[in-house]
Amino acid sequence: MIDYVLKSTILLLAFYMLYSFVLRKESALNFNRAYLIVTLVVSLAIPAISFDLLQLPDSIITDNTILINYQNSNLAHAQKSVGEGIATPVFLSAVHGINTVYFLVVSFLSIRFFTNLFVLASRIINKRSEQKFAGFNLIQTEQPVGVYSFYNTIFISQNEFVKDKLDIDLLRHEQLHLKQKHFIDILIIELLQIAFWFNPIILFYKKSIKENHEILADRYVAQKSNNITAYAEKIIAYTVLTPVKQE
Repeated sequence: MIDYVLKSTILLLAFYMLYSFVLRKESALNFNRAYLIVTLVVSLAIPAISFDLLQLPDSIITDNTILINYQNSNLAHAQKSVGEGIATPVFLSAVHGINTVYFLVVSFLSIRFFTNLFVLASRIINKRSEQKFAGFNLIQTEQPVGVYSFYNTIFISQNEFVKDKLDIDLLRHEQLHLKQKHFIDILIIELLQIAFWFNPIILFYKKSIKENHEILADRYVAQKSNNITAYAEKIIAYTVLTPVKQE
């Protein structure tokens, strides 16, 4: 397990440093989005693949040197196991404690994640709206301010739900999130963060993925908007007034 954590952390760090110092400065935002997700998954998957080099076909082991080295390796491993036999109960106790803490944290994070997911899904199913924007559903929330989106729905404050008060730029921002299915990226990173909650590099990946989503959406609105300055002021206002912005 320690070997896996070290290898996956090294890969994550290497890929993220490449992104942070090189790719982040580039304008290929969609490529950066794919890079972050793919390298995140690859970094966690590759170290989990076991390559057992000891299970070689008999035809390959024709050199006496290979056979002798293999036997010596087994002998050394057996001697080491005997020497550490006294500490085995303590070691097993420590491992059991670590496993218990790990699964308790995973259980807590899983319950919180799936509860939030269930709440969002329930809102989409139970609060069907006849109002739409660019083919996506519009649902009002009880929050005093804020706009966010998930799956095929844009959630907007009931204070701004009156048709003539809806802000077209903010709706376009959320439209791009839905159009490019950014929620899938968020689901992936959230699930990986649950499984690898002890790895801080996952948090850097999460922050960069969300940052990439926001830049993509802002660029899309900037191309459509007649007043970029006004839009920027609106984004700042929503960032200040909304404690947690969801997608």
